[in-house]
Amino acid sequence: MPGAPLQPSPFPLFAAPLKGAAEYAGPGRCSLCALESDAVFELGIGADVIHECAHCDRSFAVAADEHETATVVCSHCGATVPAAGLKDPVVCVSCLRQGKAALTKDTEYGMVRWEDAMRGRTHGVPGLRHASGFELDTPDNDGWAGVFISTETLLELVRTPTYSTWQEERWLFCCSQAMTYLGEWGKDDFFAYDPEDPESAFLMTMRESDTEGVWEHLPDRFPAHTELGSHVFACRTCNGRRGHLDLG
Repeated sequence: MPGAPLQPSPFPLFAAPLKGAAEYAGPGRCSLCALESDAVFELGIGADVIHECAHCDRSFAVAADEHETATVVCSHCGATVPAAGLKDPVVCVSCLRQGKAALTKDTEYGMVRWEDAMRGRTHGVPGLRHASGFELDTPDNDGWAGVFISTETLLELVRTPTYSTWQEERWLFCCSQAMTYLGEWGKDDFFAYDPEDPESAFLMTMRESDTEGVWEHLPDRFPAHTELGSHVFACRTCNGRRGHLDLG
């Protein structure tokens, strides 16, 4: 089942329509570059604005929702750095791709913030014992174990929009890298992926979720008036599919 080629996107890890991103705010003026853009994304709770310190030549993050002052303090050297006061900030595709902002992600291996990406380690998951293709860190006293993933991979992830869910996203990995989000798949999508046996394709893709009785209630296509979500990812190396269900 080779599947259809991924749709062109400015984000290597987001092949779904950008209007479906959780932070999508339509066209607007980017708060960081002040240019009009066809698509901007809200920098809300969990988002960071990334600064370059002229004193120590290092990058540091400031929470976007704490960014209304005209100056910020470098977390490395303590120097005061000029900053545009931002109220209800949004970021354009170009600035997000350039790493001028970062969007925190929840993944199967734990939360990833900008600072986690720079360390090359996820924030961790309680009781985690295995991470396919990656090295586990030693669990802390509470049993949380982080996963070592390259800074390059994790930075790409936080420079990507977040997909909308009823509960919370769970970005998936395959072949030692973050997978590309394809969107919500209905029966028509699984039929296009495997015309001979779309139900088996659904069950294989969602093999890590409780799929009992779900196929019968899966809509033909999304968006749909349902509290059932069916999120699908593609591996950029093996082109395999993984996914997870999301119930409202």
